[in-house]
Amino acid sequence: MSAGVTILCANLKGNLGDYAILEIMGRSFAQQFPGVEIGYFHHANKPVDRERYAQFLKELEVVMTDLGPAPFYRRPTWFRLLAKLPGTRRLARSIHNALIGRVADKICREQVFAERLKSSRVVAFAGGSQWGKANLNLNMFAQLNCASRLSERVITFPFGISKVALECNGASRLGEMLSQMGKPILVRDVISHRLLSQAGVRTSHVSDCVFTARGLFSGLRNSGHQPTKTVYVSVTRSGKTSAQGIVELFDRLRRTGLDPVMFSSCE
Repeated sequence: MSAGVTILCANLKGNLGDYAILEIMGRSFAQQFPGVEIGYFHHANKPVDRERYAQFLKELEVVMTDLGPAPFYRRPTWFRLLAKLPGTRRLARSIHNALIGRVADKICREQVFAERLKSSRVVAFAGGSQWGKANLNLNMFAQLNCASRLSERVITFPFGISKVALECNGASRLGEMLSQMGKPILVRDVISHRLLSQAGVRTSHVSDCVFTARGLFSGLRNSGHQPTKTVYVSVTRSGKTSAQGIVELFDRLRRTGLDPVMFSSCE
């Protein structure tokens, strides 16, 4: 078997969207590199959702290896205190970016992790909206820094990035670090595209990779199952959703003869 493919920053904390992204990445690589072993490291700062992860593995149709948690380092206590002081944003940003390089040095000395990256023909960062701030930002960019040193090809699947990352790293440094990825850099929403354009990063605005899974469900329409009157209502933090608004929506749906069910994609 030839050199494997390694996925970094898989998120197993319990978000169904992140599980879907991981599965689609595995399917994509299995199709692109037949017979190649595919493995993934996941975040160490969040506990794995054992119930959902077990179901994910049970339903997974592509062979993938759980490589365990990636190395994880926290910012020093003194720095966390400094960052809370008023008027220290520019200094804190500079120190945070310097810490990324130091953590990358440490990660590259983690033998199991480093050897895996060296032997991989492709290292890919999981899609999703994960490039945030604080320890998550520190470790993801440190992994990117390390991967760019050890691996011949580093890419990312379509991802989202928020303004907090821009504030955490600064536009210039954010652009420099993301440039360590192979081109094109794919983003899944117009907000990320605009933010990274401000940072001088050329990106391609595409759809989220989960939309390539449409073929997995194409047979359901002709499966013979009778449609029900169940309507799933998915709640997010966007759109100024209120409890009263949800109650009123459920009442309206029931009055039309439908059966509304509350749905959440995350624990």
